[in-house]
Amino acid sequence: MKMISKLLATLLALALVFSLAACGGSDASKGTTEAESAATEATESTEEATETTEATETTEATEATEATADIVGVWKYDLDFTKALEEMQKEDENPEEIALQYDLMIKLFADVSAPMILELKEDNSYNAYVDENVKEEMSKKIEENLPEIVPDLLAGISGMSREDLEAYLSANGVTMDDMVAQISAQLNASDLFDSLVMPNETGTYTYEDGKLVLTNEKGEETVWTVELGGDELTVFDMEGGEDGNFPDSFFPMVFTR
Repeated sequence: MKMISKLLATLLALALVFSLAACGGSDASKGTTEAESAATEATESTEEATETTEATETTEATEATEATADIVGVWKYDLDFTKALEEMQKEDENPEEIALQYDLMIKLFADVSAPMILELKEDNSYNAYVDENVKEEMSKKIEENLPEIVPDLLAGISGMSREDLEAYLSANGVTMDDMVAQISAQLNASDLFDSLVMPNETGTYTYEDGKLVLTNEKGEETVWTVELGGDELTVFDMEGGEDGNFPDSFFPMVFTR
């Protein structure tokens, strides 16, 4: 922008010199002097305008840099799965039809939470992740909860009461423990955990006018509508990318630094 402004100033001054010289009349010397004077004034005026423009651009760039600097840090949000699922159930259009599924999911994720971490760096790069130690701990929690829901899950699918189902299985030489073991082997607790949290990813970000735009390494863009207040970052909405899959009931999310 600086180079373009100076080029325009030079072109304007030259154009003015030639236009005034062409209208100089009989007194060529006087005309030339006036033209040179006018050109000088035009150059000075344009340079002042250029300096003002550059100052404005510098101020805007500084403000943008300061805004980005304000949001730099490691932000953490503890996602309570039970609360989130309960809120999802309230918002569901057919809550009665899938009440069993919600009840079982709530039991499956009982006492399970996930600290989602968003690290925004000074170079406008970011990391989004869940601590692997926490992930492992929470996955074990899911595995522990799984035996509690399998009998009800099977009963719901078969249309039998739990007692009738156990009697049926026993008559066929199968115990409920056998069924729990088989189903547990098929379900990956780590994958279940991943399905409800922000995906681990890296990329770049911009922050301006309440919009935090995250662009991951695949070039996929997610726009967060946020409000920054000290060490709290309140997220009201996420659009695009995998983050955009969060139900409305998850919001607002309040990240702390």
